[in-house]
Amino acid sequence: MLIPYRYWNDTIYIQPMLNRPEDKENILAARTDWRADGIDGSSDGEWDFYFVEWLQNMSDCYDEKVWGTVNLDGTYKSPTREQAIAAGVDVSDNAVLPRSFYPNHYYFTEMIYEKTTNKFIGFTRNWTDGTKCEHIVTCFVPEMRGKGFHKHYSVISCKMWFLYSGGELITSDTIRGQSSYYVENPNIEVFKRRDDRAYPVDYIRTEITKESYLAWMDKPENHADRDEPITVRRFFEE
Repeated sequence: MLIPYRYWNDTIYIQPMLNRPEDKENILAARTDWRADGIDGSSDGEWDFYFVEWLQNMSDCYDEKVWGTVNLDGTYKSPTREQAIAAGVDVSDNAVLPRSFYPNHYYFTEMIYEKTTNKFIGFTRNWTDGTKCEHIVTCFVPEMRGKGFHKHYSVISCKMWFLYSGGELITSDTIRGQSSYYVENPNIEVFKRRDDRAYPVDYIRTEITKESYLAWMDKPENHADRDEPITVRRFFEE
């Protein structure tokens, strides 16, 4: 199987969602406690519809010569490495795609795995418009929460966005009062209340510019995270 890309550190790796039964099941597993009934819409076929829609979002966000397409029946067709090279894409490790390969805005969903075991940890969904990214949600399966994986995700995903993808801004809504890696004060005023979980939740909003990200990484206490290498590999073959 040819995966469009994967990026990792020594602890986790991240890659796009694919049209695989395990991806569909894993996303549900990470959201089992999201609604009070623990079902998240799967009982009435909603998830069947939205899974295909999310796949289509992934197809919409990239040039099909480089990233592939999702058909109306949800099947995914991936280009070969040779086709990508023929389209003028550098497929070497840590190569950066020019912004011309991206449309103005799109949604994308990525799956997160433990590197040593290949165990699924969670997923994240974002929206981007050029060099701006809005983080929508990150969900971890219940048994993998509280183990430090969210920090690893925060560190390498921000490196991927700001240092490899030409990003300039991340907007993130996090639960008020709950600590998060780039949130210096989780108790600021509520930005909005959302009702998409089992109970209403108050969220605060944090904006991270590239300038503030680099300043954060330059703090002595963050040097280990700043200096930890990541690898970005396009067309990862399993």
